[in-house]
Amino acid sequence: MSQKVMEIVTSKIIEALEKGTAPWKQSWASSRSRNIISGKPYSGANALFTHPMVTGFEEPGFLTRNQINKLGATIKDGERYLPILFYGSGKNEKTNKEYRFTRFYKIWNTSQIEGLSFNDTRETEKNQSAEDVLNGWVDRPRITTGPYNPCYGPVVDTVYMPEQGKFNSDGEYYSALFHELVHSTGNKKRLDRDLKPLMLDSHSYSKEELIAEIGSAFLCHHTGVKGVIENQAAYCQSWLKALKNDREFILKAAREADKAFRMITEEASNGSSKKETPPKVQA
Repeated sequence: MSQKVMEIVTSKIIEALEKGTAPWKQSWASSRSRNIISGKPYSGANALFTHPMVTGFEEPGFLTRNQINKLGATIKDGERYLPILFYGSGKNEKTNKEYRFTRFYKIWNTSQIEGLSFNDTRETEKNQSAEDVLNGWVDRPRITTGPYNPCYGPVVDTVYMPEQGKFNSDGEYYSALFHELVHSTGNKKRLDRDLKPLMLDSHSYSKEELIAEIGSAFLCHHTGVKGVIENQAAYCQSWLKALKNDREFILKAAREADKAFRMITEEASNGSSKKETPPKVQA
């Protein structure tokens, strides 16, 4: 079964690459702090000022007082604003010289506001086949759900995920979750791949990203998750650029991804001697 999955999915990815893929699209609402009207994440010092570890807010969205008023909402009693910086430029009319200036703006987190009518979390539906795979993997890492971007922490052996409703579709949620779970198979106590945090354009990190995305494609095909193969191929294409478009690397990564696929599905469900209950998903 595994060999068939590997051959089918790898051929689909290569076919999509040969046809030319659209740019990869992020499939979830970013957990980076941002203005929810513009959707633009804060950067520089403002990213620090609004970071959850600094503010204590779990929600990443912020608004100015003017934006709050236009939405017909109100600031809760006793809530204090956060200051952010605005960098601008202008021109002196007399000297015609350009100058730069800095202003402070007051913003409030969405949790400090009453009467907001929007909701960026959609209704979701579980994929039972995918859930069976997750529940059947005895040695899986802990999965924690919260205000995160999808990632895997090797030191604590934990996958961090946004809520399922933050993704554009249920398929994209499972695709991202499988991607991080494949990363976790590289832990030293499992398949022992190189998971050191390296530069994004490094050879080893590119290989690991390809392994994770191809492994995710295998798992999506295996569990019937549809509508994600094109974005998976686009993701692979973006990492192949760092490898000078070496298409043979897809096949090399696919072999490593197949080992991860076998660990998460076949080996975990067929004869594992461990009897512990898999770690529960934590909100």
